[in-house]
Amino acid sequence: MIKKTNHAVNDALEPINAAAPQSGVDAFVLSAEERDAIEHEKHHYEDPRAASIEALKIVQKQRGWVPDGAIYAIAEVLGIPASDVEGVATFYSQIFRQPSRTSRDPLL
Repeated sequence: MIKKTNHAVNDALEPINAAAPQSGVDAFVLSAEERDAIEHEKHHYEDPRAASIEALKIVQKQRGWVPDGAIYAIAEVLGIPASDVEGVATFYSQIFRQPSRTSRDPLL
């Protein structure tokens, strides 16, 4: 018996990371320092999702806040769906998703 693949279902199951901005003003790139620090944290946990909060804190420490594009970049480094990182970012009130008046992104 030959199984037919339901492409609509397969497409729906693609990781959310595929929706990450690729170019233009929405593109986001982690600094080498941020990427290395996130990789370092990732290896402290059996499940990479557990490193999400630490990764968010790393970006926030460098930039003063966590831009939307950082969610996708962090997810890529950790190898998890961006929705998992977004869930952590929105759950914790000390993760700032918008720049405050006093924070400036030194990397922009």
